[in-house]
Amino acid sequence: MKETSRKIDWVLIFLYLIFITLGFFNLYSSDYSATKVANFLAQTYGKQLLWIILSLFFAFLLMNVGSV
Repeated sequence: MKETSRKIDWVLIFLYLIFITLGFFNLYSSDYSATKVANFLAQTYGKQLLWIILSLFFAFLLMNVGSV
């Protein structure tokens, strides 16, 4: 079996995660209201967090497809 040496740019991944986090907190702070008592996923920031989690899951999957 042929071994492939993959190089992962960890600095780029780290910067991407920082930008995702900053963007989420920006959205959360602009949309949060203490008087709203609703489902977390009904809020804009809840939907954004769901999409962030899904995209990170699929990115992890795609990164590991080549190593199988």
